Order: sequence, then C-alpha cells, then structure tokens
Amino acid sequence: MRNCSSTRLTKRSVEIATKAITYIDRNYDQPITQESLSYDFNVPVRILQAAFQKLVNASVHKYLEKKRLEAAMTMLEDEEISIKEIYTKVGYSSQSHFGEFFKKHTGITPAQYRIRKTA
Repeated sequence: MRNCSSTRLTKRSVEIATKAITYIDRNYDQPITQESLSYDFNVPVRILQAAFQKLVNASVHKYLEKKRLEAAMTMLEDEEISIKEIYTKVGYSSQSHFGEFFKKHTGITPAQYRIRKTA
C-alpha cells in the first residue's frame, strides 16, 4: 500500500524549486524565507522544501546561507571592498550578525579570513 502522507514531487514542483534556486542565486542580498518563496511561487512550503532537499540536498535556509557565505568569501578576497559593504551585499544589516554568521561557518572572523587570503 502506498504511503499517502509522503510528499510526492511533481515535475511542476521541481521546476518551481529550480526557479526559486535561481531567484536565491540572484537575490541573496534580499530578505528571503521559505515562506516568502512559497508565496511568490505559489507552492506549499512543504512541497518547496521537499523539492529543495531533492535538488540541492539542503533546506531553503541552508542553501541561502551557503550562497551568502560563498559570496562573502569571494568579496573578502578583494581588499577594495570594505567589510561593511560586504555584509550589506550579502543580506546582513549589522556587522555583528554578519561576523557571528561568518565565524560560525568558517571558524574565523571576516577580517581574519581576509588577512589569510590576501597575505
């Protein structure tokens, strides 16, 4: 007997998740939640989340964090871009929150990362 409670992914839900991924890739500097994506793409949160998990093996939140971290790391390698400019470009409104986020994921501060990469 088929389990009716499991989330079945349709071609449409995978297409929507793919569009949501593209949206995140282009707009990671904006406030984005799985709820806002669900609303914008007119798909239930649980379907969006399941499709994300299948496509990128991560939740919407984790995927967004990954994109922001990758972008920040790339920008930190350019000494012409200030850390303040970087944290706003990756969607953070305060340097302290950005610093906590960055250190949580890398084990070092943004300034330490910059020194290591530009030395």
